[in-house]
Amino acid sequence: NDGNANGWEVIGSPGWNVQNGQYGAHLEPGISNAVPDDAHWNQSWNNYSFEVDLTGVYGTDKNLVFRFIDNLNFYDLHHTGGFIYFSKYINNQEYRFAERIYYPLENGSTYHFKLQVSGDHFLVFENNVLLFDVTDNVGPKILGGRIGLRVSTGGVSPTEVWFDNVKVSSLDDTTGPFDLPIEYDGRPNSTPEQFKKSFWKRLNAAFDHL
Repeated sequence: NDGNANGWEVIGSPGWNVQNGQYGAHLEPGISNAVPDDAHWNQSWNNYSFEVDLTGVYGTDKNLVFRFIDNLNFYDLHHTGGFIYFSKYINNQEYRFAERIYYPLENGSTYHFKLQVSGDHFLVFENNVLLFDVTDNVGPKILGGRIGLRVSTGGVSPTEVWFDNVKVSSLDDTTGPFDLPIEYDGRPNSTPEQFKKSFWKRLNAAFDHL
């Protein structure tokens, strides 16, 4: 909502910008990802909830990625032609660990996605509708990496997709040990619970550029 995309790094085709409080890209053609920069992400995070609003304007491809290492290695939630596919790419080789589902994402409509990532177990919701409940037991695993917003044209050009209200929350146990006290905004956090709550609040604030 602050009119800029500070904290995001673009990997792929250029064209990302902020309009009307949303972050997105218009490509003709191309593939591009926007991921948190190193100051706003820790590669060791593996258990979290990732929420975002997605609105398509042109094209049929609509994507979200997580555990994104680079353009060759990532997990991908991909819509095209009315179907949603859930798979991963290892050295650019696709591994599908779930059957595609028919769930058209119409241009001009906004969809709220929530991905819960916990080890090898993944849940995907759209507006509280469970779309996928899968465990990745196919091929090599990806650990670490970042969440990401992805725009691609596929076989239909141009494409234009906008994202808003990005939110990331920890799924880890918030009572684990910490070397306390830890300063947060100049104030010591006297308990692990207080620190964890403050930390993830700060992370979400950092992502709330949209």
